Amino acid sequence: MSKGAVSRHISALEEELGVRLLNRTTRRLSLTPTGEEVLLGAERMLEVAGDVEAIASQTAGTVSGLLRVSGPITFAINELSPFLSEFMTRYPDVKLDLDLTDHSIDFVDGGYDVGVRIGQLKDSSLIVRQLAPIQRYVVAAPAYLEKHGAPKTPEDLREHNCLRYSLDPHFDRWRFIGADGQEHVIPVSGSLSATTSEALIAPLLEGHGIANWPDFILYPYVASGQLVQLLPEYEAAPKLTLQVIYGARRHLPGKVRAFIDFMVEKLGEGRAPWLGVFK
Repeated sequence: MSKGAVSRHISALEEELGVRLLNRTTRRLSLTPTGEEVLLGAERMLEVAGDVEAIASQTAGTVSGLLRVSGPITFAINELSPFLSEFMTRYPDVKLDLDLTDHSIDFVDGGYDVGVRIGQLKDSSLIVRQLAPIQRYVVAAPAYLEKHGAPKTPEDLREHNCLRYSLDPHFDRWRFIGADGQEHVIPVSGSLSATTSEALIAPLLEGHGIANWPDFILYPYVASGQLVQLLPEYEAAPKLTLQVIYGARRHLPGKVRAFIDFMVEKLGEGRAPWLGVFK
């Protein structure tokens, strides 16, 4: 909707209600106190409308409609995408809209129905369904190890070329927990970093460095011998969890419930394909 169309709608609403909803200046817009109350009421109306739709779909036994799903790029490509054909076959009346990004999002303002997330959730107003544990591991290709040798302790990583995922808040300071419980925080550097792990996989496999990545990315390459696990006596931190998130609703739409149940079926406790691959 264009700015002009939004302005006309707001002006019409103000005229109909007989109140001013926005403070307007040449520089900014802000809600009036009445506008804030109207906004809260409108949000409640939308929630009720969503509940009515959900009740109707549950009563009719249908799973249909547009389902907007948010998820991280690499996980969606590697693990979620292979399942989508089965989901689409099972629920042919659901239209999927995937929005993939590794950046932080505003789940509510973005209009998402359900999200797939890894790590801690900042928005406490959302409901979380935990799926599979995710653990980081340090790996390198045999070609890199033949040329540069393997690190024996986390401190040795200072002398190695580390391929880093730059959206990780710890991308240049890798954390480990030793068998004695002691924490090691190691500054690392390298010749390549990127905002998506997909861009780093080929250089990693071709022997250009060491990576410290989640097991859901690494497990097929470790299982095939293309990558070798390093520093098995140390646990890379922090531990993570795969989660499905959705908004708090008394009546969950059938399409959202179907997607959540499907994710639990495929990646719930003990079902994730990366479990048991590493030592």
